[in-house]
Amino acid sequence: MGSGNGYWTYMLRRVFDKISVTAVDNMFSKYRTMWITDTVKADGVEWLKRNEGGKDKVLLLVYPITTGNFTRRIFEAYTGDTVIIVGTQNQNRLTGFSDFTIEDWFTGINMAANQAGERGWRLEIRIALPSFAGKDEAMSVWRKLDGAST
Repeated sequence: MGSGNGYWTYMLRRVFDKISVTAVDNMFSKYRTMWITDTVKADGVEWLKRNEGGKDKVLLLVYPITTGNFTRRIFEAYTGDTVIIVGTQNQNRLTGFSDFTIEDWFTGINMAANQAGERGWRLEIRIALPSFAGKDEAMSVWRKLDGAST
């Protein structure tokens, strides 16, 4: 969701030729160099609704924006159980997670899920990524808990 110029889709397809990768972006920004030519131009939530909520699919969000409601709406529409987030761990506060870390954001989701008797999310792994000086990029993999979150 929010695949932007398709760089991550391009890299995943190049490295893992056996997996199917669908890039979805609303293409709001027209001024970008595209790495791929088959981006699905759609609202992410609408795409998920038309595709069983992404059931049995891994959701990749690169630098998701947590202000406003884009990322929250994606999570509400997503029915799969694995989310990969690429971006800053946010100790430097230089991204859309301007006031908190990714873990803080998931803690909020888990608290809401727990209150509603729903499944929350667990951090499976975090891998540091090469980045510019003063940044702290990482890739984190999150999985839905089997039962109600704790």
